[in-house]
Amino acid sequence: MTKGKRQYLQKKEKWLAAILLFAGTTSIITISSGTVTALASDTNTTETVSSNSESTNPSNAAADSTAPSSSNTTKVAAANSESTNPSNAAADNTAPSSSNTTKVAAANSESTNSSNAAADSTAPSSSNTTKVAAANSESTNSSNAAADSTAPSSSNTTKVAAFSSALMVTNESEKLINSYKYVGNDVYFLGSDGQPITGLRHYGNNQLEYYGTDHIQYRNKYYQADQNTWYFFGSNGDAITGLRHYGNNQLEYYGTDHVQYRNKYYEPDQNTVYFFGSNGDAITGLRHYGNNQLEYYGTDHVQYRNRYYQADQNTWYFFGSDGDAITGLRHYGNNQLEYYGTDHIQYRNKTAYVGNTSYYCDSHGNAQVSSLSRQMAIINLARTKLGDPYTQSQAGRLGPNSFDCSGFVYYLYKTAAGITLNGTVTTTEETSGREVSLNELQPGDLLFYGSRGNTYHVGLYEGNGMMIHAATPEEGVKETAIKYYQPTFARRIIG
Repeated sequence: MTKGKRQYLQKKEKWLAAILLFAGTTSIITISSGTVTALASDTNTTETVSSNSESTNPSNAAADSTAPSSSNTTKVAAANSESTNPSNAAADNTAPSSSNTTKVAAANSESTNSSNAAADSTAPSSSNTTKVAAANSESTNSSNAAADSTAPSSSNTTKVAAFSSALMVTNESEKLINSYKYVGNDVYFLGSDGQPITGLRHYGNNQLEYYGTDHIQYRNKYYQADQNTWYFFGSNGDAITGLRHYGNNQLEYYGTDHVQYRNKYYEPDQNTVYFFGSNGDAITGLRHYGNNQLEYYGTDHVQYRNRYYQADQNTWYFFGSDGDAITGLRHYGNNQLEYYGTDHIQYRNKTAYVGNTSYYCDSHGNAQVSSLSRQMAIINLARTKLGDPYTQSQAGRLGPNSFDCSGFVYYLYKTAAGITLNGTVTTTEETSGREVSLNELQPGDLLFYGSRGNTYHVGLYEGNGMMIHAATPEEGVKETAIKYYQPTFARRIIG
């Protein structure tokens, strides 16, 4: 050893002794070829640990931990890891300000040729625990990779999880696609891009579901696609088909396309027919439609077919095999007959005329062929009205209990013969039928007074030179001999 080298070593020993004397209670720990300096101002313990690890040719590796200000323990650990040729790797943990423990861990990971990798955790400001974990992952040729967790400001626990929200995922490998997502009572469907869908979704064997603008699946809820297209989605989210009973005896129907029936018939079998109105509900009661057509639906919403319906004591209808209320003669049973007028109401205690044949319908609606002609039926009805009052009231002049002259003959023909005269005043009635000579009068002919087109009175020829008419307000309905009250001309309505 040369003299110069000996002097250098002696100076170095003196320098080290001076440092030890200066440090007092401060400990200086040197591990391997790196130096970790820890300055503790109280009874805290500082540990730098490299455990259960393998390191090949490490260089310039430094772990620097600054002393905490309280009784906390700060640990910087790189556990169960493998690192090949790391350089300048530093783990810096700054002291927390409270009784929390901050851990920065890189666990069960493999890193190849990583350099300048730093994990930095800043002290939390409350009693929370902040965890930043990169678990079970692989990283190749990563450099300058940092995991940084900043202190939370409340007592909650902050987690970086697979889903960043109820519907979204941050990890592409874990993203749900073409799958349902349940959040509480709400159901979502995530499409092929992993995003929640809106609108109608067809799937499976003619199944259909709907998701609103909030992406939530409709359940027990209507959806109106347009003015005429309605769907209903059941408790399982599927659009229903078939009959749906709801509310207070309400009924609606959805076709195989899931669309609600509106203004439309549904016939599940030959004898069962429903009609759904403009609001989608199956109707009950009478329905008028088309050209004087009428049908009826019971309280069960089923259309009446080959069946009677009694609206009140005197009003009966019969609905045929096609569901329509009939008019005219109906043959049934053992040579039985009944008759229904143009208003579809059954005749009772009334005479009906079909061609040249008259039928009398009794109080039960049973019709029998009558030898009575139409003309005689009209005259017999007129005789029952003798003594009824004359009225000039528009509301009462057409009967059945008061009349004026033109209203009286209008009532007789309509009621007894089913014939409607041309209007309800003399000037229009005088155009009904055909004119006949006053020398050829027959029972039932109409007798007019005044010039044609300007008549002022009319009566019914009874026969034998007599007429029945609504005479005056003082006399009412009466019989008068025409020789004392000569008519101007006559019109024949029948024959």
